[in-house]
Amino acid sequence: MSTKIAQILHDKSLATKRGDTIIEVMFAIAVFSLVAVITISMMNLGTANAEGALELTTARHELNAQAEALRFVHSAYTAELALPTCSSSVILQNEKCQHYKDLWEEIVQTYSRDFMPDDPAQQAIINITNTLNNNDVSDSSVRRVSKDGSIFGCNRAYETGTFGADSLLTANKAFILNIRDLNISSDSNSLILPKRAIIGAQNNVDNKFIPAPLSARIIYSRAGQPNETTEDGYAAHNTYNQVSQVEGIWVVAIRGEGTPAPYYDFYIQTCWNAPNSLSPTILDTVIRLYNPGAK
Repeated sequence: MSTKIAQILHDKSLATKRGDTIIEVMFAIAVFSLVAVITISMMNLGTANAEGALELTTARHELNAQAEALRFVHSAYTAELALPTCSSSVILQNEKCQHYKDLWEEIVQTYSRDFMPDDPAQQAIINITNTLNNNDVSDSSVRRVSKDGSIFGCNRAYETGTFGADSLLTANKAFILNIRDLNISSDSNSLILPKRAIIGAQNNVDNKFIPAPLSARIIYSRAGQPNETTEDGYAAHNTYNQVSQVEGIWVVAIRGEGTPAPYYDFYIQTCWNAPNSLSPTILDTVIRLYNPGAK
């Protein structure tokens, strides 16, 4: 009797047991997929934010370095005005003369422009945020696009053809300073050579000025082979002080109104495409340096 009752209970328990239905399985997979997608999205967002912060910091360092280099050259030039002009490109031992005169004059004479409110190219670079973020191709004053309207964002500064044959950078005589080659060498006592210290976009025959593939930065390389001097005056050594690429950063100098110019405004600007962003990231500043010769 007990055996029969046990058998009946066993059969009933088996009857109540069943596997998961297809709906239950699909619901479990959907919940797992949702959790996985949310987790991966949060991880990607965190990575993008970290990368964006790193790129922003890198660009800010490059921008500040250009600003400090300009202030340094201006201060050195101003402090040395009372000294005689250097006798040659190679300074005599302990000779006190105007080491930075040629460099400062090259910047303000060759790479600066008068303020021209009616010049669309100049106004486009001054209002760089509006220029590079403006997708209205009908506005010719800020348009930096190819004929089919495919060039947007940071590439507008480099695209040629809108302002004659020039790009926005070449039309405004954009440049950067080689901050690793501004100190007077203690072993050679050489003058600061403008052709080495200034990298100009208007002489961009070797395409050093390019849109930033990653972030706004200046890439340096080592010059020459052992016991060799390059055409631009670099002696071969292990120091990476020759500008190889200028990515997404430039300086534009605008002269103040008056003769001689009372001051110079230096627009230091960076542009790159940050992760997970449809609009270019633009970081810029303006510094004003007064002309001691105007006093």
